[in-house]
Amino acid sequence: MPWQQSAADIALEYDPVTGDLWFEEVVITVPRQSGKTTLLLALMVWRCTTMARRLAEAQTVTYIAQSGLAARKKLIREFSPKLSKSRGFHRILNPKAVPAGGTEWKLSTNNGSEHILFGTGSYLQISAPTATGSHGEVLDMPVIDEAFAHDDDTVEQAVDAATVTRRSPQTYIISTAGNALSVFLWRKVLAGRAAVNNVESRSCYLEWSVPDDADYNSPTVWAEFLPAFGHTITEKRLATRLAKALANPDEADLDGLEPGLPGFLRGYLNRWVQTPSPAGQARTPEIDPDVWMGLVDKTSTIVGQCVIGVGVGVNGVSGSMVVVGRRTDGFTHVESLVRDGELWRFETRLREFVQKWHPTAVAWQNSGPARAFAPEINRAAGLYQGCTPTPINQAEWKAACAAFARAIQDGTVRHLGDVWLEDALQGGFRRNVGDGWEWDAAAATVDITPLLAATAALRALELAPVVTPFFVY
Repeated sequence: MPWQQSAADIALEYDPVTGDLWFEEVVITVPRQSGKTTLLLALMVWRCTTMARRLAEAQTVTYIAQSGLAARKKLIREFSPKLSKSRGFHRILNPKAVPAGGTEWKLSTNNGSEHILFGTGSYLQISAPTATGSHGEVLDMPVIDEAFAHDDDTVEQAVDAATVTRRSPQTYIISTAGNALSVFLWRKVLAGRAAVNNVESRSCYLEWSVPDDADYNSPTVWAEFLPAFGHTITEKRLATRLAKALANPDEADLDGLEPGLPGFLRGYLNRWVQTPSPAGQARTPEIDPDVWMGLVDKTSTIVGQCVIGVGVGVNGVSGSMVVVGRRTDGFTHVESLVRDGELWRFETRLREFVQKWHPTAVAWQNSGPARAFAPEINRAAGLYQGCTPTPINQAEWKAACAAFARAIQDGTVRHLGDVWLEDALQGGFRRNVGDGWEWDAAAATVDITPLLAATAALRALELAPVVTPFFVY
C-alpha cells in the first residue's frame, strides 16, 4: 500500500557522505489492521538479504512482540507463510540442508531458538520482551512490535546495548496507540512529534492517526487519515465496527484494554484516548526502594522451610517467581528466582524451582491474572509431596499486601541485593479496597510481578504450620 512504501522509503534514507543508514531509530504508529506486519517482514527480510550483501556481513534481526508466545505465533503463522508465498525466495525443507543462495531460507521452530536462517548467514529470530532477552548478543535490527504493551523502557535498553558495535543499526518500534499504562510508547510519541522538524535528528517518526479534533464518525475523515482505508479496510466494515462499539459500551476491544467507543478510537483510528499522566507517574511508592536496599545481607540463606510465590502481570505479559524462607535468626529471606516474559514456559520454570527448593507451598494471588495459571501451578507443586498449592483470595490478599509492607518497614526481611524487587517497588502503589488495600497493578509503571510473587510467598509462609527443617539452601 502507499503508506507502506512511503514508510520504507523514509526509514531507509541514507547518509550521502558515509553511505550508512541515516536513522538509528524508526518509530511507526498506525491503526490496527493497516498492514504493519507485511511492512515489518519486508524490512526484516531486506536487512537479512540485501543489506547483508551490501555490508558483506551476516545480519541479525530480532523480533519482539508483547510476549514470547505472541512472537512465536507471528513467526510461524504469519512471517513464514508470507515468505513461502513470495516468488523471489525459496524455502529449504530438508532438515539437514543449509540455505546457500541469497534467496534461500529455512525455518527452525525449536523452543527457545525459533528463527529463519537465510542463505546470507543472516538470522531473523524472536526474543522475549525482557531486560535479558537479548543479553550477550549483537543485533543489527531489533524490532519492538506492539510497543503499547510495555510500561517502561526495559526492552529498549536491552536491545540498545546489543546494537552499539554494528554498522548502520536500526531499532524499529511499531504499534497502535496505547492507554494510560503505555508509558514507553507515549514517550516515543511525544519525542517523535517534537523531532519531526529537526533535519539533523537520527530518529524517524511516522504516524497515521485521526486527530483528536476530527470527527471520528466521518468517512471523509477516515479516507483522509487512515492509511489502509480503501485498500484492506472498507467504509462498510469500519462503520460496522463503530456501530458495535457504540451499541456495546462495556464490551472490551480485541486487546482487552478499553471497552466500547474508546477501544474503537484507539484501535481503528490510532487515537490516544488515555495517556500516561505525569501526576500518575509521580505517585509515591508504598515501600521506599532505598529502605529495601538497606536490608541487603550477602550471606543470607534459607534454613529449612520455604515457599515459592508466583506473580503474573496485567494481560499476562510477564511473570515472576520468588522464594521466601526463614533464616536461623528468625528473619525472612526473600529471593527473586526469575522475571520473564516467556510465559509459555511458565510451568517448566516452576517445575525446576519446585524440584530445587522443595517448598512447602506455592502461593499466588487468586483474584489476579495468576489465577489463569492455577492448573500449571497445581501440576508443578505436585512434584514434591510436601508442597501445597496455596491460592490467596481477595480478603487475604489485602492482608498479605499490608503484611509485606510492614515486614519491610519493621526490618524483619533480608535479601542478597534483589534488584528485580527494587525495580518493582518503584511501581508498588497502594490501591484502597474496602477496609484494606492492595498493590495497584493496573497503575504500575514498571513490572511489579516480583512484588506480587514475594507478597504471596511471605503470606503463605506466615500462615503455614512450622515444619522441622530438612534442607539447608
